[in-house]
Amino acid sequence: DLIFYAAIGVVVGGRVGYMLFYDLPNFIHHPWILFQVWDGGMSFHGGLLGVLFAMWLYSRKIDKSIWDITDFIAPLVPIGLCCGRIGNFINGELWGRVTESPLGVYFMALS
Repeated sequence: DLIFYAAIGVVVGGRVGYMLFYDLPNFIHHPWILFQVWDGGMSFHGGLLGVLFAMWLYSRKIDKSIWDITDFIAPLVPIGLCCGRIGNFINGELWGRVTESPLGVYFMALS
């Protein structure tokens, strides 16, 4: 149940956070763009806040302290961050500098 709560929290929080932090004027004039997920837009900050809110809701549901919940999920955080960075890498969102090293990664232009 906790993973379900966290998954909903990260997706909803990430989308709402993106709209509030990075596209607020457009969101104010066209609030329905919140549901246009095919146009992209997720925020780490919003996702984090969404997960914290979801964990708080879950802790109230099972009548445990929020600190007990955070202690339980702490080992999962590095795995989640790693999966997020792999997604960033696949999307070509991790910028670096040009290298001639054989350890570098070559990206072909998509034009």
